[in-house]
Amino acid sequence: MKITISNDAPNAIAADWLVVGVSGKKAQQHATVQKLDRAMGGALVAAIREAPFEPKLGKTLSLEGRGRVKAKNVLLVGLGDGPPSETAVRLCGVKAGRTAMSRTSLAVVAPSLETSHLRALSEGVATGAYRYTRYLTGSRAPKKQLTKAAIL
Repeated sequence: MKITISNDAPNAIAADWLVVGVSGKKAQQHATVQKLDRAMGGALVAAIREAPFEPKLGKTLSLEGRGRVKAKNVLLVGLGDGPPSETAVRLCGVKAGRTAMSRTSLAVVAPSLETSHLRALSEGVATGAYRYTRYLTGSRAPKKQLTKAAIL
């Protein structure tokens, strides 16, 4: 799997999954969530309210991109209250990798640009997407696997 760092906007990158780590008390107040919600015509905040999503550590909310953003699916991952820790960022990466392991592309919005957080996020994506397939043959072999991931 190839992991790259990109400076593209989250709503402009084409990927099978777009993952956003959300911290704080309310997910609707997160800057990236607001930008994606505007691009999706209010569908993201409506889904947050409907499924009462709170950004607690490890909680997730998935939503289809609906053709309004280039990503096919959007996943919000809770990072807990306050600034995200290295462990929370790694967990976000693991959840992102696990969710996208049977797809080909993934884009993850980095919660911070600290070197340790970027390293933890990339390690988490690689760990989550790992699958031991050496002895899987025929119909048991995975048809698709994650080949590229971008950290935004």
